[in-house]
Amino acid sequence: MSKQTNFLALIMKNDEQFLKELGARIRKLRKAHGMTQGELAESMNVTQALIASYETARRSIPLRKLVAMAEVLGISVEDVIGQNSEHRRKPGPASILERKINEIEKLPRSDQQFFIRMLDSALAQAN
Repeated sequence: MSKQTNFLALIMKNDEQFLKELGARIRKLRKAHGMTQGELAESMNVTQALIASYETARRSIPLRKLVAMAEVLGISVEDVIGQNSEHRRKPGPASILERKINEIEKLPRSDQQFFIRMLDSALAQAN
């Protein structure tokens, strides 16, 4: 085997390992956000089978789909690919809350203010 062939084999092996790790990370993030493969697929306008193929590393995920997935999950692309260790999100209710906050942020300002007043009222009653 030539040096070039060895180098290409190493790159392909590293790509395969990266895709496996990425797939596992996608599955973990999806579950941490309380979503099924079908729900994530619907949010991204793709099929459930495609999400499954990303999670099992049968297919590599195109950059535009990676960006869409990060937006749906309310996280950065760096978080999805495992390059952002500064801010790790906990699984569970906080992630659902963050998703709802992201939805509210997309509303017109007057609607956002309505939700802020509702939250302020609920928090005042809870304290």
